[in-house]
Amino acid sequence: FSPFNGCRFLKVVDSTGREVPFQVIDLGYYQDGSISEAEVLFIADIPPLGYNTYYAIPVEEEVEFETGLRCFERVEAGRTVLVLENEYFRIEVVNGHLVSVSDKKAGREVLKISKWERLKGVGKFLGNCILCEKVEYGSQGLTGEVRGLEYSSSTFSPERVELVEKGPIRATVAAYFTYLEDPITLKIALYEGVPRVEFATVIHAKRVGRRFRVVFPLNIEGGRVFVDKPFSVEEVDPLKEDYECIERSYGKMGRVFGAYSWACLSDSHYSVALVSRQNSGFMLEEGCRLSSILLATIGSSQLQRFMRAPKMAGTGLHVLEYALMPSVGDVYASRIYQRAREYLNPPIVLAEVGGGGDLPQLKSFLEIGPENIVLTALYREGDQVVLHLFELEGRTSTAHIKFFRNLGEVYEANFKGEKVGDDPFLFKEHQIKEVRATPASSDE
Repeated sequence: FSPFNGCRFLKVVDSTGREVPFQVIDLGYYQDGSISEAEVLFIADIPPLGYNTYYAIPVEEEVEFETGLRCFERVEAGRTVLVLENEYFRIEVVNGHLVSVSDKKAGREVLKISKWERLKGVGKFLGNCILCEKVEYGSQGLTGEVRGLEYSSSTFSPERVELVEKGPIRATVAAYFTYLEDPITLKIALYEGVPRVEFATVIHAKRVGRRFRVVFPLNIEGGRVFVDKPFSVEEVDPLKEDYECIERSYGKMGRVFGAYSWACLSDSHYSVALVSRQNSGFMLEEGCRLSSILLATIGSSQLQRFMRAPKMAGTGLHVLEYALMPSVGDVYASRIYQRAREYLNPPIVLAEVGGGGDLPQLKSFLEIGPENIVLTALYREGDQVVLHLFELEGRTSTAHIKFFRNLGEVYEANFKGEKVGDDPFLFKEHQIKEVRATPASSDE
């Protein structure tokens, strides 16, 4: 039985029946031409720690949408410029390379690239530039020393460049460097209504003794570097951070500093964060070139202690994802921490969910405010609900907690579960707390 009953098109609606703009990624069909399965992309409106329900509905005619996302080609001074634009940013790609990210809200350029490099789309350090460095590793494979730059991707012209997605929800440019010894594909994506630029770099690593990192020259002078660490955002001095994270370099691998997932270059007026799913360390050079390590490959002679872990060599095909988040304000006012968490933890999608429960189609299980109070853990222990919370910005605040059930006793506990303190909702600067709550015997 086909629920689409011969229909070849669909629309997406939310739980109230409101139509939602969407983009078709892939469609499968039955022999009668009706849709058998569909992969669609849309912006979901989900309440805090909750869920929303959306439906794919069969329709007779194809549905089209107008959104604020635009993508087009422009010829200027004999060059072809690919442009992606939403309400936040206007991106220009020349010769397959990112040469401009214009922040429309702030009225400023995000990247520090010369006029000549913008025009030609060639330079040593353009936006989303991939550096391949030669590395000589020690006998144990844990330490190493950079022996020089093998190449910078932005000094090459790609084999081809194309707009692989044209909206209305996501637009994507892809540039293919298949002729390199380690073939690379660079993808740049912009979404409707989302204030970030996303990247997916595909590297087919064939050689060992190489380190790959992505570089963005940022248009910020005299900025300070902030990173996310467990339960905090910390300022770091890159000149003093030479023995951190995975790379035990003593400076020989560059001034690598550690972070959980992002590094942000910020002054009192503007911030740009580089968020990486690789968790492999960051670097800042010349005060403005922010980079993240994507991949390192190690030879078999240095892997003797890891013989049962051949993937440690790092060769093979890798899809490496990261995002650039520019915004007005310092690292706190721009909400980098929260926005990075949203990127790193996308919604969980469940299709064709059945069941006989009585839950509504839209629900939030837990809301916490203000925004500087952050939830890091939530679990049940016996008849209690346990929350781990911390204050992010260094200002005394009172937490507001709204649970989906009425609560009885709420108290602050130490990490043994023992009751301490007088006010579980009052947080001092950067304070970490465990809060325990017992659901009320009746929700009336």
